[in-house]
Amino acid sequence: MKPSLFLILFVSFSTISISQENEVEPKDSVVGFDEGSYAEFPGGSQAMSQYIAENVVYPEEAMENGESGNVYISFTVDSTGLVKDIKIDRGVSESIDKECIRLVESMPRWKPATTKGKKVASRQRFPIRFKLANVE
Repeated sequence: MKPSLFLILFVSFSTISISQENEVEPKDSVVGFDEGSYAEFPGGSQAMSQYIAENVVYPEEAMENGESGNVYISFTVDSTGLVKDIKIDRGVSESIDKECIRLVESMPRWKPATTKGKKVASRQRFPIRFKLANVE
């Protein structure tokens, strides 16, 4: 049986907008939810799923070792749309984790989050699933 590659991206964003204004928000207020918008990959979440599917490379070492699972990755989209501060929140293996970081680093500029009409940095988090399947 020959292994084949299946990669599924679950886009369930967890977003926190970080305002860099000197203004203090009430504790029960969440910046980015009222009077604002979330950061967005160019073309939306479906375009991001397509981008990942077209650009991901399942590491050879991971395939040989039968490694699969979900990588939870997070990063900041700054006020100009650049992706920064990429972190693996929960990884699978060194080679798969490195591939996820490479993939996110290669993303085009995002549309930044806004709050009260101003562009702000925001934190994004989502899982990327690596799964090997046996095909006869």
